[in-house]
Order: sequence, then structure tokens, then C-alpha cells
Amino acid sequence: MLELAQAGHLDLDASVQSYCPAYGSRRWPVTARELLTHQGGIRTSDLHDLFNRDHYASPDAALRRFARDSLDYEPGTQVLYSNAGYTLLACAIERATGRTYDSALARLVLRPAGMGATRPDNVFEVVPLRARYYVVRTEANTEQWRGLWTAAHLSATRVDEPANTDPVDPSWPSAPAATWARRLTWSGWRSQSPKDES
Repeated sequence: MLELAQAGHLDLDASVQSYCPAYGSRRWPVTARELLTHQGGIRTSDLHDLFNRDHYASPDAALRRFARDSLDYEPGTQVLYSNAGYTLLACAIERATGRTYDSALARLVLRPAGMGATRPDNVFEVVPLRARYYVVRTEANTEQWRGLWTAAHLSATRVDEPANTDPVDPSWPSAPAATWARRLTWSGWRSQSPKDES
């Protein structure tokens, strides 16, 4: 953010709506500088935010969750931690750079810092050497759990291949009877029942 400001691509004191028009006008202007310090008046996350089952493909998509909310206070007068405020900053970064947030982050921060293995998280993707709970979506459990699979689950997972179980998504069964532990090995993955663990 500061690098973009120093290069003249982003004005920290301009209204964030100039970069994110979908956020709409408010009683007071909200600036990137205020958002960076959690003083933008944007609400804090509630339990519906923290435990929602939606996975957003872009800052614009996530912005829809709070775009119509009123400000909680006049910007610059209080400090209130706000994930939503940082979603607005991601939107501003996309407009200022003409890139997706992930691409801008990689170009501006990760590559210069030598962090070539760091990448966007996808809760559904199986990442080698990362410890997670996995489930294999089958035709049978897709039908059995109809209504529990979200559109994001269905589009991001393939039948008969392992997929991450989302730790904040209550729709994934976690009981041992419902799913076997999946172990990733160097040669791929294989199912193991509890009796195979001994």
C-alpha cells in the first residue's frame, strides 16, 4: 500500500470509494490511511463473518457482504479492528495496480522478499506437505450430504479425489465414522482406516 502511495499510484488520503465505487458513499469519507490503522469506521467481524460458508473469489465479491452497512463511527475518531476494512484496501490495491490482489501482492511484496513458495490459500486445494483434514467426495456422499455441499465445495472439488475439509465450515462431517483419515504420501494419497494405523 505504501509503495503504491510513494509511486503515486494510490492516494492514502483520497476517499476509498474512488478506488472501490461499489462501496458507495457514506456520511463521512473513508480513506486508505484510516483503513490501514483500523480507524475507518467499518464494522468489526461478527460470528456470521467468521463462520460463514462462502468463499469469495475476489475482494469485490467479499465487499458485497458489507457494502450496504453504515459506518459504526466517524472515521479517524476510534480504533476498531476490521477485516472488512482490509477487504476495501485489497479492492483499492486492485484498482491502483490493474492486477488481482493476489498478483499485486506477489509482485509488490512476496517476490521482492524472496517468498516464492508463498501463495494464495485455497481451502479446497490439497497442498503437498501441509497437514490438514481431508475428505474424498464421492458420488454417494455427494448425494448423501445434499444441501451441505456449497456451490464452492462442488466447483472446487472433484469426485474421488481428496479435498480439504474446511475447519470453519460446519457442513463437513468430522466424525471418524463419517470419513477416514487421509494420509498424503510422496507417491500421492491413499485411504487408511483406523485399523491400518497400528
